[in-house]
Amino acid sequence: AVHELAVPAARRRLICPGPGAPSLVVGRSHQPDLLREALSEGASKFVSREHFRIRRAGEAFELELLSVNPAWLLRAMPASALPPPSFSPASPPVVALEALRQGHAPAPLFEGDQLLLFTGATDGSPEGPGSVGGIRWTLSSIAVASPSKIVATKKKK
Repeated sequence: AVHELAVPAARRRLICPGPGAPSLVVGRSHQPDLLREALSEGASKFVSREHFRIRRAGEAFELELLSVNPAWLLRAMPASALPPPSFSPASPPVVALEALRQGHAPAPLFEGDQLLLFTGATDGSPEGPGSVGGIRWTLSSIAVASPSKIVATKKKK
């Protein structure tokens, strides 16, 4: 769904707002050139004009889904972030898939979270049977001192 190699990495990054700045809205109305370049025709029809918004919430960031199309946050949490009894410093990260829906409360964002967009899977999943491929936005460099980047990546089928 994403033509990753056709679009240089620097052009696949979006910078989140700094303190006191407005939020970042992602969608066909706001990044038409990037999305036209990066997505296949089949995948682009699943990206709304205003698909999601990222805004600063104090020292953190949060994501609000604006589209009627479902989306998911794929979270990788270190074992140290889990409550006992599952805590073990040597445990591998736990991956959680959190469903997002339009009109729900904004979700907090963390370093390494991936936003998966619906692309037509017949089972209603992020990248299941019948989907046109995967559209993922990876959140990185989430810190108050430095701007955050959202990077579109491709999951090979």
